[in-house]
Amino acid sequence: MKMGWKARQLLWVLPRNSIVRIKLPNMRYPIGLRAQTTDLGTFHQVFLDEEHAIDLDTAPQTICDLGANVGLASIYFANRFPNAKIIAIEPERENFLQLKANTAAYENIEIIHGAAWPRDTNLSIVNTDKGSNAFQVKETTIEEEVDCVGISIPTILESFAKNRIDLLKMDIEGSELDLFADQESLQNWITKIGVLMVELHDRDRSGCREAFNHATKTACRKLTRGEFDIAYFTNNCTQDESGNS
Repeated sequence: MKMGWKARQLLWVLPRNSIVRIKLPNMRYPIGLRAQTTDLGTFHQVFLDEEHAIDLDTAPQTICDLGANVGLASIYFANRFPNAKIIAIEPERENFLQLKANTAAYENIEIIHGAAWPRDTNLSIVNTDKGSNAFQVKETTIEEEVDCVGISIPTILESFAKNRIDLLKMDIEGSELDLFADQESLQNWITKIGVLMVELHDRDRSGCREAFNHATKTACRKLTRGEFDIAYFTNNCTQDESGNS
């Protein structure tokens, strides 16, 4: 799958945040990318490098996209798995607005302006000067600093996913450490995940990989695809992999 030369040039020369609409083969609707942002790099990761094209034993019914950015991974999943419900969660307002525009035509994508966190709370973005695919969040009790809601994965499971997420994708700029390190919360959700794919951010927060490895110690199979570490749990493993006869 290729991006046209003209579209690529426009993304570099148009004023920042100008929208370039791209229609790809096998995608039901055009995608809007913002000029002179990190959208082009994310597009490459999803549609050209196909880092999200992981093997699954069965088609997922529920997919959760944490750190959905402008929705490219969600759109990839929506076209690959048209019968799946996709929950796309993004904390930063401008990203969320483009996510909303990009996914408006997809009835199977539900979007939430928020970020995954160990508990339900309020969050603020701490690095507003970063690229549009690298925003980090922190918990806040100051009303003026609230940028979005923090949503625990148990809340996502109960409120949006019918207590089961077949494929959980995380690209949340280091907040994975908070999710995996909170053992009480972790035990309430890790057993309800079929496949977990995470982009780890040890370059920003030391300990992310260690926490991921501990959280996925019951996985029957692990692999790496591009920037993602992927853990398969028992229901997505063959009998040999799961250790059952």
